[in-house]
Amino acid sequence: MNINLLPEGFREIPLAEQETINGGIWPAVLVGVLIAASTEIIRDWDNFKNGLMGRPEEKVIHPQ
Repeated sequence: MNINLLPEGFREIPLAEQETINGGIWPAVLVGVLIAASTEIIRDWDNFKNGLMGRPEEKVIHPQ
């Protein structure tokens, strides 16, 4: 057996240190916000373009 693979030389990394190594929760939150913003822009593309051009929002009235 290879002695480099024996567990005696290892220690468990504390949770706080794991979060530091992995970047914590903020990258996941940032990705979620970017996905949500992209989805909303795609859903209302015409009003997004109007906003970029300084035009007023086009309100759509849905029949009930």
